[in-house]
Amino acid sequence: MRRFVPWILALTTAAAAPRVHSARAHPDFSGAWTLDVSKSEGPMVPTSATLKVTQTEKSMVVERTTTAMGMTRTANNTYALDGSPSKNTVNANGTSVDFNSTAEWNENVLVIKTTADFGGNAFAGTERYSLSDDKKTLTIASEASIGGQSVAGKQTFVKQ
Repeated sequence: MRRFVPWILALTTAAAAPRVHSARAHPDFSGAWTLDVSKSEGPMVPTSATLKVTQTEKSMVVERTTTAMGMTRTANNTYALDGSPSKNTVNANGTSVDFNSTAEWNENVLVIKTTADFGGNAFAGTERYSLSDDKKTLTIASEASIGGQSVAGKQTFVKQ
């Protein structure tokens, strides 16, 4: 089960489906991002990672490539931005897993909650996406729990 936690955390870090609560503009995470390993924390920091985020008023597409434990994985997820739940299906080690996410804005932070079931093991994760004032640094703070194991961490990405 420990092998799945880094992979699961990496996949869910990409999940987002923000609710629009007001006409006020929220941060736009669009762009190409590269992980700054030296500014990232936690037991599950990948060796390298890139994100390509395309965000419009109605949808967000996150293309993620992560290298951890000597393995490179990719995930492409699309999320509705109308406040409705989003489901992305991922093939992890030959098993299809549905990730169900909802998100809402807390000021300028996007809070994403994701759940999944891994063969009877419930997964729950929360990610908090935030941009620096100069919009050149994306920070994703994460907490996740599966099979009685909990992890927390922070990944810091710089805009390419």
